[in-house]
Amino acid sequence: MLHAVAAVPGCDRCPAIARYRAVLPAGELLFCGHHTREHLARLLEIGPGWARFPTHHPVGRCSRYGPARCTRPAPPGERTMNMTTTDITGVRNTALVQMARDLVLLVARVGLGVMMVVHAKLEYDFGGGSLAGVGKLFEQAGVPLPAITGPANMLGELIGGIAMILGLAVPVVGVLMALNMAGAWIFVHTSGLFSMDHNGPELVIALGLLSLVLAVTGSGRFGLDHLIVRRLRRRSRTTA
Repeated sequence: MLHAVAAVPGCDRCPAIARYRAVLPAGELLFCGHHTREHLARLLEIGPGWARFPTHHPVGRCSRYGPARCTRPAPPGERTMNMTTTDITGVRNTALVQMARDLVLLVARVGLGVMMVVHAKLEYDFGGGSLAGVGKLFEQAGVPLPAITGPANMLGELIGGIAMILGLAVPVVGVLMALNMAGAWIFVHTSGLFSMDHNGPELVIALGLLSLVLAVTGSGRFGLDHLIVRRLRRRSRTTA
């Protein structure tokens, strides 16, 4: 049975306020609204006959656990709301949308990261297999401070590409990649849009925009950023 609980901290998955309590044969779990939606489909599989959301006890009603953890049923006369098939379908649809979003972010991150790593390898090879050679390539392209910007650009694309694939520091890496693509547009891909001379800026513009989108959306649940944030939240709950 899922009971609504009072607005007090206590979600078992994150530091957010606990909104619902799942009473299971092995014990009880407290969930915020987000994690209730995320785990509801599984909870319904465990006990499909108890999908109800009774109102919580008034504050102070339970003297042993308090309103957040009391497992007693709601007193007679209090309003209850049965969960309908439409509600369950809506929750499941939300979970599917979230899963699709995370998969799209994963594909976008890996695709962008692989392109950056491969491009860094090409720069290194065309530079004769040395950072000094990469600097000479940037000097020929008219990039300012080529001895610094050339190696920095190549290493940035290599390290940033790997970080993007892993989903690590995606907001920061995304902004840096967008700035890198802006520099490539200004100093290297100087032809007009769709000029058909293999030096147009269409690709770097697209990669820069994709980098900005990932910087805003983050890594998704399949990235290290999500795992790190979740672990830090659990640690903060433990120390609190």
